[in-house]
Amino acid sequence: MQLATYRGEKDLKTLVKRLFRIEGPQAKALAQEAEAALLRANPPLRDLKKVPKGTVIMVPEIKGAKPSTEIQQAESWADKLLEDVRQAVAGLGPALEESAAREKQEANQTLELLKSSEMKRLAKSSPEWQKRFKKIADAAKARIKKAQAGQESQAKLVAQIEKDLAEFSKLFT
Repeated sequence: MQLATYRGEKDLKTLVKRLFRIEGPQAKALAQEAEAALLRANPPLRDLKKVPKGTVIMVPEIKGAKPSTEIQQAESWADKLLEDVRQAVAGLGPALEESAAREKQEANQTLELLKSSEMKRLAKSSPEWQKRFKKIADAAKARIKKAQAGQESQAKLVAQIEKDLAEFSKLFT
């Protein structure tokens, strides 16, 4: 299968001219055949006003029409897409890890601050301050637990995405 992207052409004839090199005495009939084949392969092209730029178009083979140089084989398209996704996923794990570590660090800093002599002195001065500090400490501990749980589930998610990508790539090899 061959693929291309829609660039916002105003009509199907212009799209066909961009996607195919059609020459010779049968050019008009061949162009009409190419238009019909494009519509069969891509029904949304019937209303180009509703097709967003960048939409992937399946380009059928048309006997007698040469595809333009911008048309790519689906396999090379998929390879590039998979590589882009793999790179994004490779950066995802460390970014999520860093985010969870930062969350835990900030919560631990809050707990350390509450243990300081100044805070202990303030807590002893008023039962109201003791209640507030207890709530703050409980919230910080909850943040740590939540960050840890998130870290574990995110690691599982990244591993699953990597597994799914490996399975998906088998479809194109």
